[in-house]
Amino acid sequence: MSQQQNARKKSLYIPGNVLERKDIIDGFGNREIGVVVVATAAAAIVFFAIFLSTGDVLIPFAAAIFLIGGTIIAVRKDQHDESLIDKINFVYRFTKTQKKYQYQYKDCLYKDIKLADEEAL
Repeated sequence: MSQQQNARKKSLYIPGNVLERKDIIDGFGNREIGVVVVATAAAAIVFFAIFLSTGDVLIPFAAAIFLIGGTIIAVRKDQHDESLIDKINFVYRFTKTQKKYQYQYKDCLYKDIKLADEEAL
């Protein structure tokens, strides 16, 4: 019986695009909603600070909307389970990797053989 169970476990197929976590809204899980709530609280603080210093409502309202909207755009996950912050991190790590590899080609085996194109030169 245990051999059949082992065979079932080995033959279990896991599809490729299955999310590892449960989203409350498409692209928003508990972590993303928590980040947006914290950004909303920070936007409220920024709103009241600018409002109390200027007395104008339009500028702090625009700053708060910009802060909240930017946070939503930055943390929302796409169909590949990557956010904008993840993609920027991928690009940053790629720019730090080595792209030019210095090496010298030494042809010890065929150095005496001339090709037809070399003879014409």
